[in-house]
Amino acid sequence: MTDKIIISEDISRPDWLSGFLQLLPELQALAPAEITISDDSLTLSGVVTSDSERTAIENRIAPLLGQLPLINQIVVKTPAAVEAECRFK
Repeated sequence: MTDKIIISEDISRPDWLSGFLQLLPELQALAPAEITISDDSLTLSGVVTSDSERTAIENRIAPLLGQLPLINQIVVKTPAAVEAECRFK
């Protein structure tokens, strides 16, 4: 099996790419964080300790992505719940 990457000059840079680089610092607030980019959306998942934090992260990230829709799958867990999970792993 041979893997190949073909770079075409006909492909333009997506409008969300520069915004994507700006969102990377936001991932520090999510533990652990995961980003999935598909053809038509960016899915962000992770864990925060309040719904207001979840909403604030979404409000800061969505404008950075241009036309690429954000699917927010960030989960809200209390600090005690996160600590309990860590003890059982």
